[in-house]
Amino acid sequence: MALACALALAWALAGAASPAEAAGCKPAGGSKVPEASPLPGNWQIQGHGWGHGLGMSQFGAQGAALLGCSAAEILTTYYTGIAVSAADSAKSITIGLWPESPSGSPAEVLNVKAYDDAIPWQVLDGAGNVHTVLSTQAKGTQRTVRIGTDYKFTITEGDGDTPIWDGGGMGWMVQVPHNGNIIQLPSKSTNGQWPGGRPYRWGTLQLRSVQHAGKAGMFVTTKIGSIDRYLRGLAEMPSSWEPEALKAQAITGRSYALDRRDRVGVKSFCGCHLYDSPADQAYSAYLKESESSGGTNYGARWVSAVDSTVGKVMRYDGQIATGFYSSSHAGRTLSAKFVWGSDVPWIQPIDDSRWEMASPNKPHLRSWAAGVTSPDLGAEFGVGIATRVQVLSDGVRITGTTGDKVITGWDFRQGLGLLSPVFKVNEYPIHQLVGRIGGLDRIDTAVRVSSSYWKSSEHAVLATAGDFPDALAAGSLVAKLGAPLLLTSSTELSSQVSSELHRLGVKKVWLLGGTAAISQGIEDQLANAGYQVQRLAGTGRVETAAAVATEVGPADSGEVTLVLADNWPDAVAAGAFAATPDVPPTLLTGKDGVPKPTADTLKALGATHVLLLGGTAAVSAEVEESLKGLGYEVRRLAGTSRYDTSVAVASEALSRLEGEVPIVLASGANFPDALAAGALSAKLGAPLLLVPRENLNAIVGPRTFLETQPLTEGIIIGGTAAVTDEVLQQAEAALEK
Repeated sequence: MALACALALAWALAGAASPAEAAGCKPAGGSKVPEASPLPGNWQIQGHGWGHGLGMSQFGAQGAALLGCSAAEILTTYYTGIAVSAADSAKSITIGLWPESPSGSPAEVLNVKAYDDAIPWQVLDGAGNVHTVLSTQAKGTQRTVRIGTDYKFTITEGDGDTPIWDGGGMGWMVQVPHNGNIIQLPSKSTNGQWPGGRPYRWGTLQLRSVQHAGKAGMFVTTKIGSIDRYLRGLAEMPSSWEPEALKAQAITGRSYALDRRDRVGVKSFCGCHLYDSPADQAYSAYLKESESSGGTNYGARWVSAVDSTVGKVMRYDGQIATGFYSSSHAGRTLSAKFVWGSDVPWIQPIDDSRWEMASPNKPHLRSWAAGVTSPDLGAEFGVGIATRVQVLSDGVRITGTTGDKVITGWDFRQGLGLLSPVFKVNEYPIHQLVGRIGGLDRIDTAVRVSSSYWKSSEHAVLATAGDFPDALAAGSLVAKLGAPLLLTSSTELSSQVSSELHRLGVKKVWLLGGTAAISQGIEDQLANAGYQVQRLAGTGRVETAAAVATEVGPADSGEVTLVLADNWPDAVAAGAFAATPDVPPTLLTGKDGVPKPTADTLKALGATHVLLLGGTAAVSAEVEESLKGLGYEVRRLAGTSRYDTSVAVASEALSRLEGEVPIVLASGANFPDALAAGALSAKLGAPLLLVPRENLNAIVGPRTFLETQPLTEGIIIGGTAAVTDEVLQQAEAALEK
């Protein structure tokens, strides 16, 4: 089913009684449509129907017809103040076949089969004059039309190489008049009755040479002699449905087509009045008219509905009313003001619950549900963490921790991938200051962080989910690239990660570590998918960190962070610096000595200051003294535990930022979520802080930091297995103080 068309109905001219006077037609409303069961999420969305929710519900029209309602009663119920009257529908109309919608591209080659009779061909020059009359195409044969890079046509019999005609140029047209005779074109969709391609009976096939995106192509259109002939191919409602529902559909389709032809005119992108797709109205040509099943000629039922309403259109205040219809509204229609932000006086809310419940609509389209978390909802609409959603008469207001936005019902539907804008939103208890992004596992969590906060990215950094060493120095790289950090198994790239790379529009993927960390097979898979791939690796973790730091380059301050190579907490705590304007690269050291690759890289970077992360149990005093002996200024950021060291690093990072900022929280008990969190720190300008899995109040340093520092809100990275809801609630309480 589709977005579609305009309606209006003149009771005086149609000779129909008003709904109140008509006998037998049951009122549209007054029934209860069941709700779908809620789904997990801070925000529960329960909705109905499929489509845009405006004007006529096609399933509702079928339910009304089953309850004894006429086409007139259906239309005047769904469209406020309309009237049906006669109009001149004996006008030609041009339908675009390729491109079939604004997202498509013109054809470069087209096969045309003469199905049931010989067909004439002719060529028109750029001024529209007949330039060449070609030989008649014989019944049962196929011709192939190609457009060259020079915009010239080449026409051959079948797939042969010898042209029967070539020439022309941009703006020239090949015309195939076949009105009443069937031709077949390559099938976009067909059935067993027409295995040779989609059949077209009415009109003149037109192939025009055009330029699109700097390339030559053909606008493929069919010019049909009347709008009523066009309607015979309108594939918007099952032909097996009730006659009065079919008549209502025919009148809406005619009104839409006539309005688009006379008021809107020819679309420049297709050279047509209407697309043959749901971008306007779905059109399947003779496939619809000839539809049959089980010995029943259903196509004839539809043609009868078209013929019995010839010339009838809908008007509002004397003008053709461009109405809209969709598959189902399942209980209530909406106003155009709510859905699209513009008022259409004949498109107003009505209750159609009784008609819906009498229809054959499928349960999962009648009622559906969706759930979304506060961080995901807020990130989608750019308001931080969502704290309030209000469904208004003219749109949806979303309030979050960083802003407030009113959007149309359609934008809300599109943003969350809902079936329709016929919905209500229920707020379940949420945490106003601290949100959570967690997945089913570490790979899923990293993908969700990316999808929540990155609309697009030219770069993505990929690290192994199985071990920490190669990603220890990732913070400065993701900060430099403005990229998310995604995780993968060592041997196989998950479909989630592949999908996220595609969604982001990534051009270059950076691999951290050698083939033992991320296999050559994964690298080849990415390259074959069209990504530029660069691997940053060495013979070990120390060398890999040096390669990353060399790629990142020196900080303006001359600083480098130095962390223990044999453990991860202090290294991931360094992710807090990713939030700062001048991110220092990270290098690795041994406990009692600086490895040569690290020493060489310090020198190559022109480092002047070294920030040692962790106490002397992690990086000894001897290392500190040796660095000082080499002329580096050394400062140690450390605490008595990994959490206190994280506090020291986050405090230093916070001192380099201005004003109040958010805080990113990750588990101090395991590394994967903290790696993805470091990328988010860079994205949000929010320091990273490690917290315990359970009972934040038992760990004084992080709790006190949250209580005393100028922080606006927090976001926990990882599910409840990584950081419990108890810690979330405790963090929120600390931020409120």
